[in-house]
Amino acid sequence: MKKIEETFMQEELLYWYDNEYILLPWRQDSDPYKIWVSEIMLQQTRVEAVIPYFERFIKRLPTVRDLAEIKEDELMKLWQGLGYYRRVKNMQVAAKQIMEDYGGTLPKTKKELMSLKGIGDYTAGAIASIAYGEVAPAVDGNILRIFARLFGVKDNIRNTKVRKHLGQLYEPYIPKERPGDFNQALMDLGRKICIPSKNPRCEECPLFSKCYTYKHNLQSSIPFLEKKKARRKEKKTILVFEKDGHIWIRKRPKEGLLSSLYEYTTMDGHLSIEEVEETFTVANETISTMPSSKHIFSHIEWDMIGYYVKTNIAKVDDEGMYVSLSDIKNTYSIPTAFQAYTKWLLKKR
Repeated sequence: MKKIEETFMQEELLYWYDNEYILLPWRQDSDPYKIWVSEIMLQQTRVEAVIPYFERFIKRLPTVRDLAEIKEDELMKLWQGLGYYRRVKNMQVAAKQIMEDYGGTLPKTKKELMSLKGIGDYTAGAIASIAYGEVAPAVDGNILRIFARLFGVKDNIRNTKVRKHLGQLYEPYIPKERPGDFNQALMDLGRKICIPSKNPRCEECPLFSKCYTYKHNLQSSIPFLEKKKARRKEKKTILVFEKDGHIWIRKRPKEGLLSSLYEYTTMDGHLSIEEVEETFTVANETISTMPSSKHIFSHIEWDMIGYYVKTNIAKVDDEGMYVSLSDIKNTYSIPTAFQAYTKWLLKKR
């Protein structure tokens, strides 16, 4: 494995970054809170998609204290559309830790940051380096991909030992001056140039002359990603009950998938109209078919069918409530998994 000169990588990458720099909302200052919020939002989500969510979030919750004190239902509604709601729940727990242990200011070292709920190695490294100038690695998928290509690492980058090895290759290159800019340059390089595709934009890369993968034309095989296990498929029946213009929703359990969010009545399996009629004692003529839909989680795929039920039932179950369509739109967080049914309802009106 041929070593790349540290000075070359630092100078070329930072020169490219200075010329290609994009002023994103969280880069307007070095506020560690804003950097933290952006990094959590950027997990599993593209930069372009995150910007309006970030701006809305910071406008409503400009400080750690605001995040610590907001009510859960409002926080979930604010996060709606980003998915992976556990991330924002962990953020609120961490915000309370920061208020209690650090006087409302995020701690300055990677080690201390990692003591906070939901902040792992990558996020802690990003905050510490960008906000506080600590020479700290921030190993994410971009870093793994870039360094696997640079050094021709052909092993599965999802493997823990391989990830550790790539992190060790990367760490010595972080400069003592501008460590945050260097890490952000790598993030941008991975997003714009060294993309997760068999056709990265190698000719535009400031490091292409030293890249093993480019020299050996191995872009189609590096990085190597072992296939993930197949998702478990589950059949669901979604029942939207309407009484006098109001819709029945219920809060999901505090633990598990989509925890603490609101849902329409959700049943396991694909029920027929007759089974719905029998289960809830409703007349057949009040039941109409809604669109079928699919939703993919990280490890599960839901195959959903839906029924719209106009009813006089006072209480569908012991856990829910009737709410207006305005409440569904503005107050209660209905997950993206049920988006097809929410859109159908709003369009119906």
